[in-house]
Amino acid sequence: MRTLALVLAVLSASPAFSQQNRPTFSSSDASVPSPDRSTLVRRLDALARAALERDGIPGLSVVVMKGSDTLLSAGYGFADLSHHVQATPTTRYRVMSLGGLLGVVLLQQVEDGRLSLDEDVSHLLPDFPWQGHRVTVRQLLDATSGLPDFHYLGDAVEANAATPKTLEDVISLFAGRAFTHTPGERYEWTISGWILAGALLERLTGEPFDAYAARRVYAPAGMKDTTNCDDEAVVPDLARGYHRVQSGFLQANLQSASLYPFLSTVCGTAQDAARFALALRTGRLLQKESFRAMTTPTPASHLHDPSVDDPDAAEGLGVSLRHEGLHAWIGDYGGGSLGYSGALMDFPAESVTVSVLSNSGGSNAYNLARQLAREVLALPALPDRPVTTLHDSTLRGSTLALADLPTTSAERAQLAGAYRLRFDSGPPQFAVYERTVEITERFGHLMLRYLGDVQEPLLAQGKGEYAVVSAPERRFTFQMEQGKPVRMLLRYGDAPDAWWLSGAKLERSHSAHAADVESNLQDASEAVERVLAVDEARRQAMLHCDISALDALLADDATIFWGDGTADNKASALELFRSGRLLYTQLEYDDTRVRLYGDSAVVTGQARLKMQAEGHEESHTVRVTRIYAHQQGRWRMVSSQATRVSPTA
Repeated sequence: MRTLALVLAVLSASPAFSQQNRPTFSSSDASVPSPDRSTLVRRLDALARAALERDGIPGLSVVVMKGSDTLLSAGYGFADLSHHVQATPTTRYRVMSLGGLLGVVLLQQVEDGRLSLDEDVSHLLPDFPWQGHRVTVRQLLDATSGLPDFHYLGDAVEANAATPKTLEDVISLFAGRAFTHTPGERYEWTISGWILAGALLERLTGEPFDAYAARRVYAPAGMKDTTNCDDEAVVPDLARGYHRVQSGFLQANLQSASLYPFLSTVCGTAQDAARFALALRTGRLLQKESFRAMTTPTPASHLHDPSVDDPDAAEGLGVSLRHEGLHAWIGDYGGGSLGYSGALMDFPAESVTVSVLSNSGGSNAYNLARQLAREVLALPALPDRPVTTLHDSTLRGSTLALADLPTTSAERAQLAGAYRLRFDSGPPQFAVYERTVEITERFGHLMLRYLGDVQEPLLAQGKGEYAVVSAPERRFTFQMEQGKPVRMLLRYGDAPDAWWLSGAKLERSHSAHAADVESNLQDASEAVERVLAVDEARRQAMLHCDISALDALLADDATIFWGDGTADNKASALELFRSGRLLYTQLEYDDTRVRLYGDSAVVTGQARLKMQAEGHEESHTVRVTRIYAHQQGRWRMVSSQATRVSPTA
């Protein structure tokens, strides 16, 4: 086992941990008197309990260690709300990247002589389209590769995220897309690099990632409760993931764990996460030189992000390099749509480790981990965040007070429809984002749903603004022309540099025949019949590879999301049929329903299909959602999304 002196020597060689590189901090970061141990433990416990209530977390598990002393190891709230199962220190959660797991396994390959950090990976993963770029192992791990992050694609990922995917399916989501920058130029967070890092490990070792990690990481670190947990795995003591909505919580079952292989397919406990940090710090997983490489950032891997209150924040090899006050830590933090949140902060110089796992998305675990760490390090507490009230009840975890003002039936009918949003501002990687939003009326209330997501109330805030409880900082407004909404605008917060999205309402174009079209659409039943007729014509055209008919039935900006998670625009979809790479031999619809929203129509149902795709016979049953818009006097399909239910053969 490595001594503390050895670890400190490693850290002193890393720019990220060098005190001479640290900025001058304000007096608010000065230390406060340290309490005795019993008082400290009570304060830590109180912080965890307060976070559970304040942030609206169903359940969480916490471990805080200082040296060999475990100050806190406890569970709070519920791991399973339906069955009232209490969270404990041994409750398992989806731990995502586990503070450097991918970095550790590839650095072990460097130690084994199979790899070098500055080696071009294109010859190791020759099937991936590198587009002439030279990407190194180091750049995959420190998020400077320039690979486009498939996580930001919007509908292409999120509309059918519940569909189980192979590793090849996931890689196809970003393979061939333009790089965001020259590799090694700058830091830009991307899950895609980590997916290729996991694929690289499997290629080098010839064994599955989970088997390798169990043998080379979990066993030597003493992580007895960490295991693989794909969608089908039966994992004892696994907490259910949740999302908070207005009425309480919903199970987070809208995404398959297979969407993030090597990340969300790892389940473990807060205790095991702490064991991982200790094993990494004491040399049981990596040699001294490898640990130094992991914790030494390059100039390009510094964040330079004004929204992060740490001017020296950087990315190491699979780990975050940050500071709390003057205290350097390594680890990871995150949370998201799978309904889990986690944070692991290890302060090597102080031998302090904080591990927090929760079963709700967002940044709640990281917020609590910071509070716990500052308490142990005798730093001033973080400022309190106010809570939100609505209908005289407390909605925990929000920072903004939401109103729920009444809306008129005319207002609700006017706003109802489908809108396609794109980013007008924000980081460069957001340029590929495209998301369809549907607004409907239900029992006298406006409802909002992102394609493939859950529906929730859209609350009127006054002055033309609307909001949702799941993301109260976001504000929806509508651009009006001649008394009708033509565009939705979405603002992320109130800061001057807040991100903006906008998108046109999917409706007909204005033309000289607008008055005639309007009169022909007064009869709703007639409009439904027309949509069904167009939908049937499209089905026949697909069955018979009628390219000219499909060209006329698809809008010029149409997007098709297939059941395997891939997407095509109009031109590439027509080329699939024209080239013979896609041929339907059976395509039958049932349970077809049409909902009208002005000049937009949403068609839902089920399809049974048999086809030849790239020469392979396939049979599937899928749930389908198709969006039509009335454009220039006719209905045309603007978007289609399929989600596989089960094979039919």
